[in-house]
Amino acid sequence: MRKIFGTAVLTLIFIACFAQALAHEERISIQDIIDEANELNRWHKTYEAYGRTIVVDIPISVPQVDSIPIVTASTWTTDDSQVLKSLQRAEGIDLLDGEYAEIDKLMFGQLNNGKVTDRGATIQIGVQGMILRVMFNSPEELLSVNTKHYLKIRKKDYYPYQLDFEDVYAENNDMSLALANEYLERILAYYLAPETVEYSIDYVELADRARKTKSLEDEEFGECVDYYDKGSYFIRFFQNVHGIPVMLPAYYGYENLLENHVNYEQFVDWGVPGGIAQIMDTESFWVSIEWMKEERIEKEDLRLLPLESIIQSIEDQIYKGYIRNVYSLRLGYTIFLNDDSPNTYTLFPMWVLECDYVETPNKEVKVNPYTDEFREGFSFSRVLINPQTGKVSDRMHPTQRDMYCPEIIK
Repeated sequence: MRKIFGTAVLTLIFIACFAQALAHEERISIQDIIDEANELNRWHKTYEAYGRTIVVDIPISVPQVDSIPIVTASTWTTDDSQVLKSLQRAEGIDLLDGEYAEIDKLMFGQLNNGKVTDRGATIQIGVQGMILRVMFNSPEELLSVNTKHYLKIRKKDYYPYQLDFEDVYAENNDMSLALANEYLERILAYYLAPETVEYSIDYVELADRARKTKSLEDEEFGECVDYYDKGSYFIRFFQNVHGIPVMLPAYYGYENLLENHVNYEQFVDWGVPGGIAQIMDTESFWVSIEWMKEERIEKEDLRLLPLESIIQSIEDQIYKGYIRNVYSLRLGYTIFLNDDSPNTYTLFPMWVLECDYVETPNKEVKVNPYTDEFREGFSFSRVLINPQTGKVSDRMHPTQRDMYCPEIIK
C-alpha cells in the first residue's frame, strides 16, 4: 500500500513539473511551427499503454500563414448576400422569416456559361438566416424517385492529402474530384461573395451509384438503377479566416454538457462551420453553408508552444489510456463565446485532434457494427489542445468556462 501511495505521489509530481515546464516554455511564431511540421514530415510513433499498442502515423496540418490573429466575428446571414437580397426584393419575401423555397434560374445560367434551363435551384433558409441550403436536381431527390426501391449508396472517406484530386473519379462519372471542387467554389462565390470564399477541405467522401436493397435496414447491396447513373462527391469544408480554417464551435470538443450544467445555447444552432456539398455533376448537386464574417482583429499575432510540446501533451493522454487511435492533428480556429455572444464570437486557434477517446483506461473503443468508417465510430471524438499552454481539454468534464476564449499568454 505504501509503495502504491509513493508511486501515485511521484506521478502527481511528474505531472505538476511537466505543466510547470510548459508554462515557462518559450513560445514561438507560426512560421517556426510550420518549419517544425515540415521537418517532422509525419508524426510516426508506436506507443504501449495498458497492454495496447497504438500506432500514430499521420501528417500534421498547419495553416500556411504569416500570423495567427485572434478575431471577433459574427454569423453570416442571408441578408449579407447581394444575390439573395435581389430575390427578396423581387419576391417581397423576408428571408429571415423562417424557411422558404425559391427558384433561382439566374444562378444556373451564370455558373454554366449562360446555359438556359427551365429549372432553377431551390433555396432553403434556416435558423434566422444563418444556414443556406441550395439544391439543383439534388442527388438526394433521385434516391426517392421510385418508392418501391430502397436505394443506398456506399461511401468511402478520405482526408485531402490521401487523394490526387485530378485523378479521382466517382463511379461512372466523367467529372473529376478536382472539377467538382472548382464547381463548389463557383457556387459559394455566387451566393456569398467572391472575396469571402476562402475554404479548405475537411474530408471527402467518394460515393458510388445508388443500389437497391431489400429494406432501409438491409446492408446487402443489389443492382444499380438507371436514374442514379453515376457516383458523386461529398465535400466537407471549413471556412478560412485569414487563411486559417474555422474548425468547430467550442462545445463540440466536450461531452456530458447537460450533466455538467454547461449552457451552450448562445452558440445558437452552430453545426460544424463551413459546410457540406454533394456534387454529382453541374446539373445535380446540393450544398449547405454556415459562414462567418469578421468584425475586427483583437490581437494581431499569437505566440504558440512548439509542436513538440503539443505532441507531448497528447502523448500524456495516450499513456493514461484515454486516447486510442489518432486520425489527424490540425491547427485551426475554434469558435468561443464572449460577453457579446450571440451577436459576436471569438475565433481563437486550437489544435484539434481527431481520435477515438474513451472515458476510462479500462474501457474499449465502442465499435459501430454498421460501418467501417472511423468518423461514424461511437468513440470518435475531436479533442481540443490549447496551443499556448498545451492543455488537453477534459472531454468528459466540461465547465462553463470552457465555452469562452482561453486566457491569452503574451
